[in-house]
Amino acid sequence: MRLFYQLLSIAFVLYCSSIIIRNSYSKPATGQSFNWIIGKWKGSYQNKEIIENWNVIDNVYKGKGSIYQNGIETFVEDISLIQENNNWYYCPVINGQTIQFLLIQMNETGFIAMNQKNEYPQIIAYQTENQNQLKAWIAGFSKNTYTKQYFNYKKQ
Repeated sequence: MRLFYQLLSIAFVLYCSSIIIRNSYSKPATGQSFNWIIGKWKGSYQNKEIIENWNVIDNVYKGKGSIYQNGIETFVEDISLIQENNNWYYCPVINGQTIQFLLIQMNETGFIAMNQKNEYPQIIAYQTENQNQLKAWIAGFSKNTYTKQYFNYKKQ
C-alpha cells in the first residue's frame, strides 16, 4: 500500500510540473535561435569545476560538458540542440549513448526539456539571467525520490 501512495505522489508531481511548465514558456518555434548559449561557461558544483563549451555549426548547437576534480577531468558529455521536423531536442551523449530530451517549453533566454523514460534526470532546464550568467537545473525521480540539482555558470 505504501508503494501505491509513493507512485501516486510521483505521478501527481509530474502532472503538476507539466502544467506549470506549459504555462511558463511558449512552444518552440521552427526557426528558433539558441545563440544565447554560445560560448564557454564555467561554474562549480560540490567542490568540482564544471565547464560547458557551446558553438553552432549548420543550425546544430553543439556543447561539451566537463567536470573536473583537482584539475582532472572526471566526467565528459557531448551535447547537441537539434531540430527534427518541428521539434527541438536536447541530446546528451553519455557512454556512447544519445539520449533525447524533447524541448517542451522555451523562450528567447531559456528552455525546459523532458524525457520521462530516462532513468535520471527526466527534466533539464537552462536559463540565462543576463549575457554573463547561465543557470541550469536537472530534476526527476531516482529510486522513488524526487531530486533537483542546480548549476550556476559564468561566461568566460
